[in-house]
Amino acid sequence: MPRLCPLPALFTALAGCQIPPGALPPFSIPDAGIGYADTVVAFARGGNVTSCVSSLSPCGTKVPDGGAACSDPTPLGPPDGKRFPLGKGEALELGWLCSTILDRVGPDFTVVGTLSPGASAVVAVSTNGSDYQTLAPYDKATSHFDLTLLDLRWVRFVRISNAGGPVEIDAVTTP
Repeated sequence: MPRLCPLPALFTALAGCQIPPGALPPFSIPDAGIGYADTVVAFARGGNVTSCVSSLSPCGTKVPDGGAACSDPTPLGPPDGKRFPLGKGEALELGWLCSTILDRVGPDFTVVGTLSPGASAVVAVSTNGSDYQTLAPYDKATSHFDLTLLDLRWVRFVRISNAGGPVEIDAVTTP
């Protein structure tokens, strides 16, 4: 069952719903095997943060669906036209439970979504699901992101925070 956290401030609340130590499987070398996010970690909507870490499925198993808060509508998997709406001040955290995003030559991942005119979001990344670094804005001009900007070799988590105007996220993909 997803956990709701009150939203005194978006980033403070998201930090309060961090992934507990040991919740993710250990790995020795980032493999970048899956080309899209496979886990909803948390999202902030309507003044509340929903943490999805208590319902994480083991790597390689299907994420439960059927209306659960953490899987419907799902921004997971390849782009499919099912969009996850984010209002101003709302955020979505996605993870690569079974893989990683590796720093490569050129863009390392792409946010696939819809932005209304003048809308934008902020994209931040993390290796551990708790400590995020702001990477770049997501707007009409920028949907491809490069980890080289932060001198990171790999990450497992992406946070997209709406900075203004309607934003809808379909998927986050890697090459």
